[in-house]
Amino acid sequence: MEPAPRQTPTTPDKVDLKFTASESGPIQVSFEPIGTFFVLEPDESIYLRTPIGTLDSLQVVWWTGGIEVWVDHPGDHTVLDENGTELDTL
Repeated sequence: MEPAPRQTPTTPDKVDLKFTASESGPIQVSFEPIGTFFVLEPDESIYLRTPIGTLDSLQVVWWTGGIEVWVDHPGDHTVLDENGTELDTL
């Protein structure tokens, strides 16, 4: 069964940032200062839907086995799975 197409933002002032685990193994994607995290299996992705106006304040740090995303405007961001289903509001 093929997954449903991913939903697009409902307003033009938002953008989806994609985070994907490589083929080599799972990674942890964490969102700070909230402390929420997700473990992605190989080739699995999640999206951070964020207002375009907050892009310059996001900090993304990558290391082997993980990605940390610092969001300065809690409440303005949504984490979505590969199908566009909301997982969390940051």
